[in-house]
Amino acid sequence: MIDFDKLFLEKVVIHQVGNKVRNEGYQISEKLVSIEDNNLKMILEKYFLQLFVDKDTYNFHHDSEISLNEVYHFTKLVFENSASFYEQSVNIVKHLYNSSDHPNIKSGDFYMVYFTDESNTVKVAGIFKAENKDTFLKVDKDGGSFSFSYEKGLNLNKIDKGCLVISSDYDTNYEVLIIDSSAKTDKSIAKYWEINFLNVRRHQNIEFKTKELLKINDEFSKKILEVELKKKPEKVLEFKKKTYEYINENREFDNKEFLEKVLPSIEDKKKYTEFKQKYEEKHELQPMERFEVSKSALQKSKQNIVSKMRLDTGVDLRITNFEYLEEGYDNDTGMSFVKIFFNSKK
Repeated sequence: MIDFDKLFLEKVVIHQVGNKVRNEGYQISEKLVSIEDNNLKMILEKYFLQLFVDKDTYNFHHDSEISLNEVYHFTKLVFENSASFYEQSVNIVKHLYNSSDHPNIKSGDFYMVYFTDESNTVKVAGIFKAENKDTFLKVDKDGGSFSFSYEKGLNLNKIDKGCLVISSDYDTNYEVLIIDSSAKTDKSIAKYWEINFLNVRRHQNIEFKTKELLKINDEFSKKILEVELKKKPEKVLEFKKKTYEYINENREFDNKEFLEKVLPSIEDKKKYTEFKQKYEEKHELQPMERFEVSKSALQKSKQNIVSKMRLDTGVDLRITNFEYLEEGYDNDTGMSFVKIFFNSKK
């Protein structure tokens, strides 16, 4: 991943784009935006880059030939000759308009930006659409009195739709990062933005694969071990710990070896294999049978190795170690109990 702090904003243009179904058309700006105020430039750099940190990487896609992907083609021309930036921004906004063919798609402002680093080894084209304006209160002074007024504008901590296309001398493939503020998860990004307009697919690198494997294991523990097979909490926690230990201790994930070491029973192995295959098919993943693991992605998951115990008396327990926990039954009250041993409280 590139260091966004080393990028500098060079070019900006603003157009407007409507909904094609409603025949709203688009409006093309006559020229690029002139930014002479350094403070404004710094604000824009932060606005256009800050929300892309730690986002999953995508790649451009086309069923027959990648050069036929419109956004790939037009941004490639920008990277080859930055003087064509304005011309290609017009081509891209026209393509976005043609992709806005659903009645629910909102009209809005279209921004295209161009970044480079000091050595010009990294070039970034940013494509953004602002569909909503926020209301901002102002305090005005009139003589010795104060009053409120308001203005409509952009929220600097929110981007409705956004995309960064990254070209680097260190990598011949373009990396693509995307944002949709209306999406609850990365998997619910608006189809017209992700598929119709950009036509991108997730880049299934080792970090992505490691994250997806961890999600598979987490969902398997919840949906299959806990709910379907009704395993005891300590057995579910044991699975989570063995999963983490296997991935942490091995440079590569090997699915066959993983099953042998983590899931001893034949039934559990079968359930896991079926669950993993369905998950991969549903999320359009390449079968993850053997791959190098990302230790950085693994470390972020360590905090999820807990087991939850919800009691009918209104008590919830989060347990990371069953060694100092004892369960029993009290004949006097006719109720089960949990006894916890410890040396000190934090």
